[in-house]
Order: sequence, then structure tokens, then C-alpha cells
Amino acid sequence: MTFDWMTGPLAEGLHLYNSGEYFTAHEAWETIWLSAPEPERTFLQALIQVTAAFEQSLFWDGRRPSLEAQVLDPIVNANEMGLDSISEAIQRVREAPAYAGALKSAFGNDHVDETRLRTALATFVRSLAPTRTSYERFKRGSSEAFSASAQRGLRLFDGKAGCSSCHSMHDQPARFSDGLFHHGAVSLSSEDTARLPELVSQTISVADDEIGNVIAQNRHIAALGRFVVTHNPKDIGAFRTPSLLNVALTAPYMHDGSVATLEDAVNIEIYYRSLSTGKALDLTTSDRRDIVEFLMSLTSDMWVDSNRP
Repeated sequence: MTFDWMTGPLAEGLHLYNSGEYFTAHEAWETIWLSAPEPERTFLQALIQVTAAFEQSLFWDGRRPSLEAQVLDPIVNANEMGLDSISEAIQRVREAPAYAGALKSAFGNDHVDETRLRTALATFVRSLAPTRTSYERFKRGSSEAFSASAQRGLRLFDGKAGCSSCHSMHDQPARFSDGLFHHGAVSLSSEDTARLPELVSQTISVADDEIGNVIAQNRHIAALGRFVVTHNPKDIGAFRTPSLLNVALTAPYMHDGSVATLEDAVNIEIYYRSLSTGKALDLTTSDRRDIVEFLMSLTSDMWVDSNRP
């Protein structure tokens, strides 16, 4: 059975995720979470989900090819929900009386299994489509709330600074990511470089269904990036380009969360681009402020409005 995620009954229920009348992703996660262990810090910064519906691979290393393949990973990840198995999560949903009618409405009966749980959660994540930003309104002809500084920053971002070569902005909707894997400004530490043969050997020996837990608990293997999936030496230290939508709200930055502020992230990226191309980017302090102003214009209206007095 397939569902139209924009109009189907399951999608309707997922959008109304605070209603007790529907089988909702919010409630499903809440039910599964009960009695789960306290989460610990992971070694990779969380990626935003508003562009997940358009991505060809998920996670920084791209180890999952679809939302359906990805959405249950946090449930059994030792540093997130930490349940012992997907079966335990399914049993918790089965034991929640409120879901019987909602399951029947969505799927035709009240049976719940791993496939249906994946479908429900993936459908909800797909409903988290990007909302309007001041940049999107500017593209449509309105300069309201899109400052002169942001306009200068846009020209630099898509021109001299070269940011859009990876954070592509000309697809529809613009997600500010090419979805590809690159070696960025934050590279392997000297410790990881010294241990590289050992780390490579450890990574290759890990079973595919265990790699997520290993990455969550071992920062040295997490630092290998795309290599954990491909086992191609060229991919050591390469990570997927993150979307920049709502980037002003998602500090700290880089795949490992090692950069505290957006201003610092811009400066580091400019330095790295100059280093990697062998040509210094002649960007003034004012230019950099303009780029930051443009990046702030990528904040969804719903977040801007919620912070107004």
C-alpha cells in the first residue's frame, strides 16, 4: 500500500501531531521514548530535517539512502533513545490504546509492524517542508525584511565567496546543499591521523547494521566521514554538505559542532576556501558581516515570528 504524503490520511494525521485522534509521529516518538535511557552526547552535530524529503542520502556520512531506512535508527542508537530493538518500539506502540483507531484509519486495520512505523515517521518528516523566508520573498520580488546588507551578502555568497558551489541555491525549493560529500574546513585531528591505519581496520570490520551505534560512541571513527560507508580512502574525512536553511538557529557548526558561532564558521570557511584553491579571497570584515546577514535571512518565518515580542 502506498500513500500520497501530501494528501493521504496518514499525512493528515501526521500534520495534526498534537491531536489524540490521529496516529502521529510526535506521539509515536513520545510513546517509544518512555523509559528509554537518558541520551548521551553524540560526536556528530545534528542535521536539520526540513530538507530531508529532498535528500538522496541521510546522515553526515550518507549511510542511509531514504527516510524510511533512516527514521528508526535513533530508536536503537545507544546515545539517543537507546532501546534494545525495533521490536521493543513496536510493542510499545501496540500497547498504546489510542493508536488502534488511528492505525485503522491510516492503514485499514490496527496492525503495526516495522514497515508501518517507518512509513508513519518518514511521512511526518516529509511534512516538515521548508517554510517561507525573507530570502524566498525577495526572490519573488519583495524586498521587505531583506536588508541591503543581506542583498550584498547574497551577491557575495553566489559570486566572489563561492559558497554556492557547494551550498547550491538554484534548485526548487532551494535547500542550500548539493547533497554531495566534501572535505571541509574541519579535518582529521593529529591524533586521528596518527591512528588512521587502526581506525580504518576497525571501521571495515563493523557490520552495516552496527555502524550507527559505533559512530555515536567513537568520535575517532565518526571523524572518518563518508569512508565508513564506501571504504574508499578518498572519502576519509568527507562529509555531506549540510543545508543552510535556519542556519542562524543551529549553532554550533561543522559536522562535529566544533565552531561556536556563525561568524566564526564564515571566517573558517573563507580561510579554508582560500587555502584549498591557493588563491586568497579578498573579503573585508564588512563583506563577511554581509554574508552572515544573508545567512540569517534563511531563517523560516515561523521561527522569526515566534521570537517577536
